[in-house]
Amino acid sequence: MRPRDLPSIATPICCSAVLGQMLIDFTRALDKVGIQYRLIYGTLLGAVRSQAIIPWTYDVDISISESDIEKSSTFAALQKELGNQYYVGDSYFNMPRGHPLMAPFIEVDTARFFDGPDDLQGNTLFSEEIEQAVKDMLPLSYDWRDHGYVDFYCGDSERMSGYSLVTISNQTFVTVKDVDEQLTNWFGENYREPIVKGNWTGFSDEGNSPASNC
Repeated sequence: MRPRDLPSIATPICCSAVLGQMLIDFTRALDKVGIQYRLIYGTLLGAVRSQAIIPWTYDVDISISESDIEKSSTFAALQKELGNQYYVGDSYFNMPRGHPLMAPFIEVDTARFFDGPDDLQGNTLFSEEIEQAVKDMLPLSYDWRDHGYVDFYCGDSERMSGYSLVTISNQTFVTVKDVDEQLTNWFGENYREPIVKGNWTGFSDEGNSPASNC
């Protein structure tokens, strides 16, 4: 069955591909409803370093104006534009976020897997061997962080005034005017050189409420 509620969603663990599509979908929706945005933080860093989503990141970072982030109509308009492919609204730590509702399923004719009218379980289809094979092919996680998400940050007038363009996966996006100054401020003078070695886990959302970013 198609998942219909948040606890049932699951997306393949392929962060760069999922986040790249989310970036395209959300910025297109923002343009459609007339809301200015700027790519910031790790998303901008990936654009400058390699014109791609950083492989080990969990999210897309987008800044919109304080007036837009405080209006409930902003996220209602985005939800309407994006449809049932995403959930848009307050999430963990009351952070405005967009979550994918894209589930890994395909339409199949399962009749041949049922052994006559007395087989109501579909023993062939749901055998242990088949279940294990599916798990091996589609590693899934019910941890919402593994799904990838879009974070909306509150942009002050300085961040939102002026703009420049960056490229990610051959697509053009809008970002802050002085890219070097902002990335230096966020990540230090050597921001072009990745410093993280091995596996990285950054799970803290402390301070990420809209108010603290205005």
